[in-house]
Amino acid sequence: MKPRSNEFISILAGIAGLVFGFLALFPQGKRIKRLVVGRDRWARRFALWRARRSRPTLLTVLPFRALYLIMSPAVVIFLIFGAFALVPGVATAKQFKPGATVLRSSPGLAGSSRGMRSSGAVTQDDITVDIDPILPGESSHGYIEYPLVITNSSSDRTHQVDLLMPEHDNHAHYSYYSTSWLSDITRSVMVPPGATLRIPIWQPTLPIMGSDLSVVVDGVKLRESRAVNPLRRDDYYFRTDYSSILLSLALARDPLPFMTKKATGYTPAEPAVGADIPVSAWSANRLAYSRYDGIAMTADEFNAAGVDVIAALMEYAECGGVLIILGALETPARWKKLASNSESAGVVSLYPGFGTVFRISEASPTAVATDDWGCCEMLIQNTRKVWNFEHEYNLNERFPIVDKIGIPIRGLFFLVFCYAIIIGPLNIYVLTRMKKRIYLLWTVPLLSFITCTAVLVYAMVEEGWESRVRADVVTWLDESAHRAVTIGWTAFYTPLTSADGFHFGYETELTPLGAHRYNSAGIGPRSLDWSRDQHLGSNWVMARLPVWFSVRKSETRRERLALRKAPDGSLSVVNGLGAPITNLWLEDSGRRYFTGGSIPAGAEGRLSQTSGPTNDAPASEMHDVFSSAWSGAAQTVFSSAIARLRAGTYIARLDGTPFLENGLADIGKNERVTVVYGILSGSERED
Repeated sequence: MKPRSNEFISILAGIAGLVFGFLALFPQGKRIKRLVVGRDRWARRFALWRARRSRPTLLTVLPFRALYLIMSPAVVIFLIFGAFALVPGVATAKQFKPGATVLRSSPGLAGSSRGMRSSGAVTQDDITVDIDPILPGESSHGYIEYPLVITNSSSDRTHQVDLLMPEHDNHAHYSYYSTSWLSDITRSVMVPPGATLRIPIWQPTLPIMGSDLSVVVDGVKLRESRAVNPLRRDDYYFRTDYSSILLSLALARDPLPFMTKKATGYTPAEPAVGADIPVSAWSANRLAYSRYDGIAMTADEFNAAGVDVIAALMEYAECGGVLIILGALETPARWKKLASNSESAGVVSLYPGFGTVFRISEASPTAVATDDWGCCEMLIQNTRKVWNFEHEYNLNERFPIVDKIGIPIRGLFFLVFCYAIIIGPLNIYVLTRMKKRIYLLWTVPLLSFITCTAVLVYAMVEEGWESRVRADVVTWLDESAHRAVTIGWTAFYTPLTSADGFHFGYETELTPLGAHRYNSAGIGPRSLDWSRDQHLGSNWVMARLPVWFSVRKSETRRERLALRKAPDGSLSVVNGLGAPITNLWLEDSGRRYFTGGSIPAGAEGRLSQTSGPTNDAPASEMHDVFSSAWSGAAQTVFSSAIARLRAGTYIARLDGTPFLENGLADIGKNERVTVVYGILSGSERED
C-alpha cells in the first residue's frame, strides 16, 4: 500500500525546511568569515563607506538590521521545523510498504467462515475477498466488527493480502463535525494455500469518513474494491442518552415490553435492533458485541449457537453486559459456582464478572411479569451510564497525569518580550556605543541560539524526556475458569511525538477520551492497524498532549493465589498474580477473614486473621463497581475491600498492571495500580 498524502506532505515540508534553513545559514556564515579575515572586497568598501559617514541615517541602516533580525531566527525555525516534519513522515510512510507486515496467530482468525455471506465478492487470480453480514445497531461505545472472509484457491502458493478501509476518503464532507475521525483501518495477513480465513477488522468509537474496502494482493491492488459502508460516520452516533440492545432473530418481531414505551422528545425509550441472521452465525469475538448494553435471545438459540459463539457471549456478560435468555436453560459449567439472586419464581439472575445474566423461564416476553422486566431495564440503564462522557473536559482533574496541563502564557510572553528587547534595541544600542554595528551579523544569530537553548533546557528540566503512564484498573479473576476481566482508565503523556504510537492486544477495548474524541485540540485524522496487534499509529501520540483511554479487556489468564495452611492453623499465600501485593484481604470458605501485605511476586507471605462483616456482600457487588465511574473504581474497591468479600474470594492491591499492556515502548515515570477481585479455585476453597 502506498503512503497517504499527509505523509508525502510531511516529507516534502521537512526537506523544504532543511533546504531553506541551510540556505539561510551557510551564506550568512560565509559572509561572517570573509568579514573577519578581510578578503571580501565589498566588505572593505562597505567599511570604508561607514568610516566616511560616522553617523548614518536611520533609513540607511534599518533595512540591514531588519534583514539580520529576520534571517537569524529563520535559520533556527527552518532547521527545527524541517527535522521534526521529516523524521515522523518518513517513519510513518515506511509502515505502508508492501510486504512490510505479516500476521501472527491471533484471536478472530478462523479456518472457515460461518453463516450467510453477502454477494459481490472481490476476486483476483487465487484470492477471493468477501464479507459476512454485519450485526446492526450503534451506540457511543464499543467496537464494530467487519467480518471479512479471504479464500486462497491456489494449491501451492501463499499470498499476502493487505486490507485498507476506507478506499474512498471523503472527510472534507464531514469537516464541520467536532469529532475526530479515523483516516484508515488496515490489516495484513498471509493466506496459506487452499485456506479460507475469517479476518475481522474492528472499528473503535471514532467515525470513518469514507467508504469501500481496498484489497492489495502481493503488492498489486485489485481493480475492483469491496463495497463496505462503515456504520460510524458522523456525530449523530456519539449520543449517550440511550441504550443499545440487540435482539435475536426469534425476538426481533416481538420486542421486550420495556422497549415499547413512548419516547419523549428526540430520545427513544430503549431502542433495540433486531439481528437478521441466526445466533449461530454471530461472531465468535467479544469485541463484536461490545457496543451493546444488552442482548436478548431465547434459550434454544443460545444452546444452538455453537461453542465459539457461546464463549463470546459469556465474555460479553463478564465484561459488564446484560444478557437476557428466555426459556429453560442449563447454566454453563463455569457459571454454576457464581453468586445469583432469585428475582421471582421464574427469573434468576447470575452475576459473572462485572455483568448480569437473566434466566427467564418463560419463552415468550409477554408472559413475563412487569416487575421482572423493570429489573432488567434498571440494569441496562446502569450499564449505559458508564458511557456518559460529560465529564471529559476536566480529565486532568479527575485522573491527573501531569501537574500543569495548561500553556504557560505569562512565561512565554515574558520570554519573547525579553528576547525582543535584548536582540533589538539593546543590542543595537550597545554596538552603536562600541561603534561595532557590523557585529550584528553574529550577535543576532548568537542571541537566537542562546534563547532557543534556554527554552530547550527549561523544558528538559521542567518535564524531562521520559514518558509518563498512569493506570488504575480493577480486575475480576476467576481462578477455576482461568478468566480475567479488567476495566479502568489509563493515561499517557510524552514530551516528544512518537511515530510508533500505541500498541495493545486484540482483546483490549479502548475508548478515547477528551481531545482524542472530540478533537478540541485540532488533532488530525488517526490510523489503526490490526496486522500484528492493535496498533494506534499516526496522530495518537502527540508531544505534550495527554491522552486518556477507558479500557476494558477479557482474556484467559493463569495467575492465582496459592493458599497454604500451617499445622498451627495459620494461613499463608504464595503470590502468583505477577506483581507485588501491597494489601490483601481474604475470606475463606469458613467465613474467616484474613489480611496481609508487602508480598513480592512469587514470594510467600503470612496472613493474620481479622474481624469482618457478619453478612456477605451482595451478589451484584461487581456490577455496581462497573456502573460507577471507572476513573476511581480501583480506589472505590480498595477503600471498602473487606465489606465487598464473599466466601472463597479475596481482594488484592497490586503495584503494577499485569493484566493490562503498557501501551508505549519507552516508559519513564510509571504509576500503575491494579485491584484484583479474585475467586479462589475449588482446591483452594477446600483447604
